Amino acid sequence: MLTAWQTAMLVAGMVLAGGGLYALRFTRTRGAGREGQPAKSPTGVLESMLGRTSVSTRAAIGLSLLVLGYHLAAYALPTGWLWLKVPAERLWILGLVIAVAVGGSIVLDRVEERR
Repeated sequence: MLTAWQTAMLVAGMVLAGGGLYALRFTRTRGAGREGQPAKSPTGVLESMLGRTSVSTRAAIGLSLLVLGYHLAAYALPTGWLWLKVPAERLWILGLVIAVAVGGSIVLDRVEERR
């Protein structure tokens, strides 16, 4: 049986993974208009933030959220349920790689806007 803490971490991991799927799917559903039609104007805070980023940045954000959500859920579950997870002493490397990937993609978007 899962404890309350494990259940909360599992739910948080699922929310992060769901946010990653939303970010990956955003371009097809709301980010860009169809041929000959203008793109829909963003209505919410998340949609306005994602609407200002490139497709590659949205992909980096979405995949990063999926990876973070998976690992949060993997550490919430009892040992042995999921065999694929980063060792606890190397989680900082995972965080650093994700921060560099997303941060670098956002910086490149801003540099491209200035041109």
